[in-house]
Amino acid sequence: MKSDKIIQLLMVKNPLTAKEISEKLDMNIKTVYYYLKMLKDKNLIFSSDGKYYLTKKGKRYAVKLVLKSISDYLVIATLSTFGISIGLFYNIVIYVVNAMIILYIVIRLLQKLKII
Repeated sequence: MKSDKIIQLLMVKNPLTAKEISEKLDMNIKTVYYYLKMLKDKNLIFSSDGKYYLTKKGKRYAVKLVLKSISDYLVIATLSTFGISIGLFYNIVIYVVNAMIILYIVIRLLQKLKII
């Protein structure tokens, strides 16, 4: 997402003007303003004197983006090392998540019935 690129850029170099963001990301200035407004509305950034800063919420979100990127890279590297296709991996993840959801529902049902 373009808004995520803006967040990541502000994490590395903070504060920046809209023009600087536009130049560094090679993005149209109108597009930058559109995403800056969206990010402000979500309370991820704020502006002062024409410069944009990450809020605390924005900094936490930026860290999540970095951790997700690292996680994705590690998963792909691991899968390729063991020769597992990404499609197979995601199918396994879906089965595991579904099993966890079913287990959670069963536990909640047993708790409501006061069996456990």
